[in-house]
Amino acid sequence: MKKKILFIIIILILVAIGIGGSLYFISYNNDSQAKNEDENSMSENIVNSIIDDTNIVSNELESNLSEQNIENTMTEADNEKQETSETKETTQTTTQATSSPSNNNQSSQKEETVTKSTTTTTQKTISSTSQLSSSENSKQEETKTELKVERCTNNNNHSLGIGNSGKWFSSKSDAIAYYNQQTKYWGEQWENNKIDNDTYYKNCPSGYEVWDCMYCGKWTINFYYR
Repeated sequence: MKKKILFIIIILILVAIGIGGSLYFISYNNDSQAKNEDENSMSENIVNSIIDDTNIVSNELESNLSEQNIENTMTEADNEKQETSETKETTQTTTQATSSPSNNNQSSQKEETVTKSTTTTTQKTISSTSQLSSSENSKQEETKTELKVERCTNNNNHSLGIGNSGKWFSSKSDAIAYYNQQTKYWGEQWENNKIDNDTYYKNCPSGYEVWDCMYCGKWTINFYYR
């Protein structure tokens, strides 16, 4: 019986602890939700205050810009008035100047002197330009004569280098004929046992290539050996 009573008491204690823990957990969740709601409301209030401040600043900027535009239009109108008054004054002075005959005579004399001076200066400039052009032409002729380069007077001043044959020919066929002449000569020497194999292979060409000069049209030949 005692064991049953102790077992029941333990069960009751555990049930009480479970109920208390669940109640604490529920109250904790409620507190956290309340805190989150408070924080959200605080952030919303901060954002709304920032938006209000930006709207106030933008309104102030717009008002300042409108005031500056009004001032600019006022200054432009004042400048236009000043320009019109200045043009009127200049027209009045020009009419007064044309009305006096003495001023006309003086202006005509001044114009004559100016035209004379301009004619003399133009003559001087024409003479100086003609001298410069003649000097430039002479310089160009000198440079042209200096730039003339002699071509095709020796083996090294053609458009391309000379072949290992060391000769330039008037045509391509002449160059090939020279190749055939060399092979025939060294072949006869070898067939008649006048030279050995080494001398034959060293001197008798086994092939060739030809090219021409773009300036004089002559041809040269380059031999290939074994």
